[in-house]
Amino acid sequence: MKRILTLFAFLLFFSCSPKSEHSDKLRLLEAEQDSPTGKLVLQIFADSSFTFASTGMAASTYYKGKAKIEGKSIEFISQGKNVRLGKKAKLENGKLRFMNGEYRKPFKLLKNKLEE
Repeated sequence: MKRILTLFAFLLFFSCSPKSEHSDKLRLLEAEQDSPTGKLVLQIFADSSFTFASTGMAASTYYKGKAKIEGKSIEFISQGKNVRLGKKAKLENGKLRFMNGEYRKPFKLLKNKLEE
């Protein structure tokens, strides 16, 4: 009986996943780009916060901050380290294009509630 309870407690403990910090926030925009080393994902939320994840096999990097949205232009104000994707982007033809920074290839929009 002790083994069954231990097994049950073990399964219960590992089946519970922690809740994401942004799981309750309304996503206004989600864009991604495949890169040679992994995937780049940008999310902008209704409270003007953003997250940018650069995930790959070797390492992952995450950035957070605020996004200032004016029409089809977006300015990124990062918390802590500078975002490598750039500080300014524009929505053009169903894609998100960064005007400066390391990533010049346009991001594919998965979700865009900014233009609705």
